[in-house]
Amino acid sequence: MRFNVFIPNKKGHYSDYSLFLEQVLKGNEVVFCKSFKQKFAAIFQIRSSIIFLDIDDNPDYLWLMFRFFFSKLNFGVSVSAETLLQKKFSLSYWNHAKKRALKKWIKYYVIRFFTVTRRFNLISIHKDTSYENDLKSIVSLLTYDFQYYDLKYLNYNIEKMDEFDTLSVENKNNSVLIVNNTSTAKKNLDDLKEWIESEKNLFFIIVGKANFLEESKLENVYHIDKYVSNEELIYLIKNSAYIYCYYSNNRPSGFMGRSMQLRKKVIVPANGYLGSIPYPNSIKLNSLKMFNSFLQNKDFSKITESDFKNFDESQKLISFLLRTK
Repeated sequence: MRFNVFIPNKKGHYSDYSLFLEQVLKGNEVVFCKSFKQKFAAIFQIRSSIIFLDIDDNPDYLWLMFRFFFSKLNFGVSVSAETLLQKKFSLSYWNHAKKRALKKWIKYYVIRFFTVTRRFNLISIHKDTSYENDLKSIVSLLTYDFQYYDLKYLNYNIEKMDEFDTLSVENKNNSVLIVNNTSTAKKNLDDLKEWIESEKNLFFIIVGKANFLEESKLENVYHIDKYVSNEELIYLIKNSAYIYCYYSNNRPSGFMGRSMQLRKKVIVPANGYLGSIPYPNSIKLNSLKMFNSFLQNKDFSKITESDFKNFDESQKLISFLLRTK
């Protein structure tokens, strides 16, 4: 069976998702479509399936509306569920968000119509979230984020980073890895800044933007201000002592997913989705200032491999994608 995978031309997890799908769908023809010409041609291949990797965004949403008339072999992966959750249209919300509210309201019911008519199958990676029930009216398959278990399928060759290797052993053993190259709104940067400035026993490695520190000259901060490949990032995760995932949003994190696969200690908010994940190496905090007291009362040495949950739902995903074969 042929699968045309629509990949958006923007930053995000999309290239990783496409490579993951190529591996789990081995034995089938998987074609990546990025250009307008490739996507336009795929629309008319009525016996081939299309997987829209950015169905939350308008471009893929418009492609789906066109494809609806030609074939029912359509799948979409929802990464940003919040774009599909605003189903209740009200005057108060309209006054707050204006046209954006109306667009989201229309989009929700169009997607729901496509799903009910069985000409579209929506896959959401937001399993076990607080808003899971709100998604069930439009979602055909609810599963875990692929980046909770994808490394064994991707077989990345880990690339060393000279910047990291030049650090002292002491700094490495007490390092906190912070990746700030995507949305900064969710990162609790004010709390993080205060923690970094007051914490003298930890060494902070910041990948991406560090302007939240306001040019502070701190001896316990090392800034990597350049593009970091997947292979390099995995190397950093694997060799850092702690991973910063103290995010304020209640949605899956691919960065945390990769850290969980590597069995790293991750710093997460106690109250929130990331803190609710059954992961024994989580450092669940109500405040970053509680980090040291948490470690004093937690014995990670008693954790064994059997304590880790298997999030791999690839067989469930494969069966779902091939059910129309």
